[in-house]
Amino acid sequence: MASKLGIAAAVVVIGGLPLVDDVLEGRSPGTWDFVIAALVMALAVQTVRAVLAMARSREHARQRARHNVEVLGAVHALNTDPSDPGVMATLAEHVAHALRADLAAAMVVDEEDPGYIRSIASYRAPEGFDERRWPADHGLSGRVIATGEPLLVGAYAEVIRKPMPMPDGFVPKGAMGAPMRWGGEVRAALVVVSGDERRRFTEEDLKILSRMAALGSLAMEHAEMRAQLQRTLRVGAYALIAAVNARDEYTAEHSENVVELASSVGRRLGVGDEQRMRLEAAARLHDVGKLAIPDAILSKPGPLDEEEWAIMRRHPDIGADLLQHVPGLAELSPIVRAEHERWDGQGYPRGLAGEQIPIEARIVFACDAFHAMTSDRPYRAALPVEEAIAELRANSGTQFDPQVVDALLAIVGDPGGSPSGRRVPAVRAA
Repeated sequence: MASKLGIAAAVVVIGGLPLVDDVLEGRSPGTWDFVIAALVMALAVQTVRAVLAMARSREHARQRARHNVEVLGAVHALNTDPSDPGVMATLAEHVAHALRADLAAAMVVDEEDPGYIRSIASYRAPEGFDERRWPADHGLSGRVIATGEPLLVGAYAEVIRKPMPMPDGFVPKGAMGAPMRWGGEVRAALVVVSGDERRRFTEEDLKILSRMAALGSLAMEHAEMRAQLQRTLRVGAYALIAAVNARDEYTAEHSENVVELASSVGRRLGVGDEQRMRLEAAARLHDVGKLAIPDAILSKPGPLDEEEWAIMRRHPDIGADLLQHVPGLAELSPIVRAEHERWDGQGYPRGLAGEQIPIEARIVFACDAFHAMTSDRPYRAALPVEEAIAELRANSGTQFDPQVVDALLAIVGDPGGSPSGRRVPAVRAA
């Protein structure tokens, strides 16, 4: 009977042992007593196994949840600004937390000397670690970069013959490394180290590390592309600026002053670094279309007539079309084209209104007008700063974006606005 029930082993274990109740009442155990005892024993074993399995499952679920939280944290940091140098440090910290590691570091091949590697970010590394570099064959990171393959090490000291410096008193036990690729080659490695004998990294942990290394690769590639864009912008912009300088000394000096004001306004409005870079470039080149405007109009000592104004109003389109064909500067084209659009839609050349106008163009427009008002021009003397501020306040919400005006006035110092409170004429900013 017991064998048919699949509990023969349990019967053998308790064979010859009477049940407690039988002993107390002076009865001898029968066959069914043994069967019942075996069933109870089998149920108890299965219950314990189920409880242990549930515990393991819950621990695994907690680990997966922790991994997911840390990965999401890393993704959020990358989405905030992947080119920020602090992003890689944040990634190293998230990696360490996700994998319950004591140390983490992102090691990159030195651009100046590929025979060396250096840290670009670390978590709990020894002091000065990020300022040093080592031969490329050192540490787990050196091996991972050389092979291009992820690596899991159970006994660090036995496998890594040329170890990296560790914090005082720290003895590395297990470690993992995953390659970071961008630009078509392995350029770095993301490494974690544990000093706890009980913490054994697994193949699953290595997969997680590899995923987070891929995130780091995206950040590094983005930073490199951004740096290349900046170099292209500088080369193209400087060539055009040189042409503007040769044509009109005032326009060149005016543009630099507008750049400084626009950058400060952008920062005050919370414009991000990459967008502010475009803002500064557009401010520097906002008058580039005036290269095509005749000197007789550009430097005329008196007011322009209607025919001359029609020619002058073409310079935003001319400048935008020019930038559209310069590698690296095409994204500035919509900003330069809209630099004379008004908040109320009465500007030129397209008659855009409100938030249809790029924020960079709205900022440059107000800064351009303020600097033009406070500068000597062939057709008039410079206005006092107080009058220029009154003009901005009076035309806020019609000619200019009110938020931009508020930010600009906070920078240049608003003494209280127009004393008369009258509506003043629209500011001329050709």
